[in-house]
Amino acid sequence: MKKTLVLFLIAMASGCGSPYPEVPESFAGPNGENAAIVEIHASPTPAWIFVNGAYAGVTPLDYEMRFDSETRSLDVSAVPMYGSQTRQSKRLQVPPLPKRLHFFMNTPPLTASSNY
Repeated sequence: MKKTLVLFLIAMASGCGSPYPEVPESFAGPNGENAAIVEIHASPTPAWIFVNGAYAGVTPLDYEMRFDSETRSLDVSAVPMYGSQTRQSKRLQVPPLPKRLHFFMNTPPLTASSNY
């Protein structure tokens, strides 16, 4: 009886896994559609994240970004939660999609009128 129970437990443990398929890091579909999970972080404080003007969430954030054959870039903005910080933006030329994005919220963004 004990031997049967041990064999049963070993069989169950070796077959244990999620009933759902594993989410791939990236996906390529028809018509040049691509998607990937991108880790988005902000420091030293969290930030609100917008992708192409649509609210995506608060950092830290794993966000599925998508583009197709007609998309040339994606705009990602980090909006500060505190008044002493400035909005940060990144334009991603696609393909490829990055695995990670990081915004440092205490750095003022560069502008056309900035002196170097």
